[in-house]
Amino acid sequence: MQPAPRYQTAGRRALAFAIDALVLAALHTLLEGMIRLSPHALLSVPLAIAYSGFGVAYSVCMHARFGQTLGKWIARVRVVPVKGGQRITYRQAILRDIVPCLLLPVALWYSMAFAVGFAPEPALYQAAWNLAWLWAILELLTMMLNDQRRAIHDWIAGTVVVRVA
Repeated sequence: MQPAPRYQTAGRRALAFAIDALVLAALHTLLEGMIRLSPHALLSVPLAIAYSGFGVAYSVCMHARFGQTLGKWIARVRVVPVKGGQRITYRQAILRDIVPCLLLPVALWYSMAFAVGFAPEPALYQAAWNLAWLWAILELLTMMLNDQRRAIHDWIAGTVVVRVA
């Protein structure tokens, strides 16, 4: 069954994802360079914290404040509550990113270890990376299998992505 035009967002969401990935990759590259050039752990540890948490913070804050990230704004889609209202709450924004939030401690630990010159065991990081990929695949599958194109995180948070006029 073809979704209503308002919910035909798969291509636009892919574009938004690509734009946001480029924005975050540029920032991560800048922060990683600053960490590598940092002369002391007092500077590199806060940079590592920023490196680990910026992606989740960007997504949560932008969705809660504007209903969209820079990528969604360019792609002309917005996250809205399923049950009325124009803006989602911070609680809904956090719930949309619950899996990245739960994986954040692993990324934070790994980045801080890197920042102070410690080589952590990669098994935990690899397990978290594999879980993130599995989550992404499940998100795509659920998004394609319902009329409103809601991914798992939309069901958890009570949100839906719609086209912006």
